[in-house]
Amino acid sequence: MRIAFTIALAASTLAVAQPDRDARFESLLAEARNAQARSDFLGAAASYRQAAAIRPDIAELWSNLGLMQHQSGDHSQAAEAFRTALRLNPALFVPNLFLGLGLMQLSHPREATAYLLAAEKLNPNDAQAALALGRAYHALWEPEKSGKWYERAVVLAPRNGEAWYGLGLAYFGMAEAAGAKLTGAFRDSVYVAELTASTSAEEGSLTEAIHAYRSLLELKTAPPRCSHTSYGFVLIRHGDRAEAEQEFGRDLQSCPAAHVGMARLLFESGAQEKALDMLTDLASSDREGFDSSLPRFWEGLDAQQLETRLAQLRRSTSDMAGIVSARLREAAPSEPLLEAERSVPESGSLAELQKLASDALFSGHFRTAALESDRLRQKYPNDPSGWYWAVRANQKLGVAALARAGEVEPDSPRIHALLGDAYQRRRLFDEAREEYSKVLAVSPDSVAGWAGLAKADYSDGKLDGARSAAQKALARSPADSEINLLMGEILVAQREYADAETYLQNSMHARADLLPRVHALLGQVFARTGRAKEALKELTQGLASDEDGSVHYQLARLYKEAGDEKAAYAAFEKAKQIRASHDELARRALTPIN
Repeated sequence: MRIAFTIALAASTLAVAQPDRDARFESLLAEARNAQARSDFLGAAASYRQAAAIRPDIAELWSNLGLMQHQSGDHSQAAEAFRTALRLNPALFVPNLFLGLGLMQLSHPREATAYLLAAEKLNPNDAQAALALGRAYHALWEPEKSGKWYERAVVLAPRNGEAWYGLGLAYFGMAEAAGAKLTGAFRDSVYVAELTASTSAEEGSLTEAIHAYRSLLELKTAPPRCSHTSYGFVLIRHGDRAEAEQEFGRDLQSCPAAHVGMARLLFESGAQEKALDMLTDLASSDREGFDSSLPRFWEGLDAQQLETRLAQLRRSTSDMAGIVSARLREAAPSEPLLEAERSVPESGSLAELQKLASDALFSGHFRTAALESDRLRQKYPNDPSGWYWAVRANQKLGVAALARAGEVEPDSPRIHALLGDAYQRRRLFDEAREEYSKVLAVSPDSVAGWAGLAKADYSDGKLDGARSAAQKALARSPADSEINLLMGEILVAQREYADAETYLQNSMHARADLLPRVHALLGQVFARTGRAKEALKELTQGLASDEDGSVHYQLARLYKEAGDEKAAYAAFEKAKQIRASHDELARRALTPIN
């Protein structure tokens, strides 16, 4: 964070009783300023502290002392100096702001908000306060408040990538909160069934997605708008083209993406010009629906398939071929974030508000769709549709905000690393890899870039790619405990247990929260290499990392092999309980992107 230290001490405050104290005071201030100018923050802090001992009644002195301590990373001492400054003058902006920032560093977000709110009130045009409030409320898991302050930050600093990144996380948080409410209160609704199906599709589990969509479409209640179309795209990826055509046909009157699906079927069957004509007709009749739905024309294609499609498009003379080619590799557009909010009706029937929300979403007006979902939830809180459209709209806004973060700071390795991490958490591995690649394009030796690529490939099941990227990260930082742990995980997945053991032993100095995972993996290595006694010890130490029941299951097998039936039964039962809890949490977190 770039900070201008411009706090001046008023001349009237410099009058002291004795001339020698006055001279000493002036000398200390000069020393502090000189040290500050050469970024010697510890030296500046020492001089300000001595000056404050001479004149402890000057709030600005304590504020300057706190700033120097903050810059040197001593946030605890800085907090005390800032508190002293505010006791003397609570209307000072800088100590309110930096005390809030320091408390965030000390993991006290609730306490930080009071000072940050005071700073924002004193200077509403300072983006730092709004940005910090967004972070604080994110840490407190209050996504709506977090989003409010990040929105304020992007208004004040529209080229700040961190503000857009934080806004994206806030939108995702709002989607997750709405999804938790939906799955908790309306678990048997068609809306939860649709989210279950689309989440499986997002994760590439096509067989599960097909089963879930069939279950959804067999229900007596009408499914959410465009459900048949979403099912159709899953069927295309699965190779069931005839059934996909039937599903698109059921949605042609209500879903613009159904026309894109039909055009895709035509294109892939060799009727490229007919397909492009169908897209042209859609663009003429529903431009917004066309713009919003066109990315589904290449949904699920890999890099080679995209190249093939581009080559086919280049051979066409249709104007639409040029439009599709230009957009074929676009990221999610950020423009919907910048549109003016459309007015929403103060009242309306349930059906009217549902239609307004879905119309806005499928025409690409995601902010308006979010407002409509708010209206639905306020007026009809016991109807699941408002919560469903809130999930959908905020997910779209989250994707657009992350895209905007990359656009405003295209050369920032930090922003692209953050974006990669965010996409990876959303299981958007292609997007994550793209962001880590951007880090490496700017900084080829970036450990974070190579480690990020390794994590994305590992999570996506691409073990050879993960191993290669992890090796490059380790070549640049061989002692990094977390990268050694990652390499150990990769090798365990590849069943190369002897090699994995070396890396896992090297990761024994990882963060305390990661050590149970290290022990669990070592337990697996020992179990696979015939060292049952050592395996039992390591797996027991790794139980805290058991998120899906697998560690308890391995432990149960070892107990059973050792003849301890009672311990084996208890471990098996615990494994089943954890697995059931894991599945329930996954069900409650249904927040797919599309």
